[in-house]
Amino acid sequence: MLNKLIFSTLGFCTLMNCQTQKIIDSENNSAKNEVATSTKIDNSQNLIYLNEGENIFLKEYQMNVTFKGIISDSRCPTGVNCIWSGAATASVEIMTTTSRPMLIELSTVNLDGKNLVKTQDIFGYTITLEQVLPYPNQKDKKEDLKGHYQIALKIEKQKPATNE
Repeated sequence: MLNKLIFSTLGFCTLMNCQTQKIIDSENNSAKNEVATSTKIDNSQNLIYLNEGENIFLKEYQMNVTFKGIISDSRCPTGVNCIWSGAATASVEIMTTTSRPMLIELSTVNLDGKNLVKTQDIFGYTITLEQVLPYPNQKDKKEDLKGHYQIALKIEKQKPATNE
């Protein structure tokens, strides 16, 4: 009689733990779905918009893209006269289903002297930083923009080289 009581108690506890685990997993999945739906994809211009810290898997390219953050933002604020327009540089992690993650830095301008590039070729794709939002203005502090950036990326499959 005591053995039956022990086994039934253990069985009951096991079932309760399984139910709890299922609830936790479903909560995590719903949070992931919310992040995926906040990403905007503009098919007309072939642009993908990512918020800072956001990650998305692009089925079309079999690629995972994560916007890690803005490394630097020296763009001239609106309403201010500057010597040059400045540049914003974003850190983006790219990983295909057959590769390890690669961290690339893309800027709003090409400037060889400062190693700033707008476009990079990686894993057979050309990735271009098209836009960084919000654009700074003279009223906002740059520290206030941290965590609120959004980038627009253009991803294109590279054309195979032709031997002529």
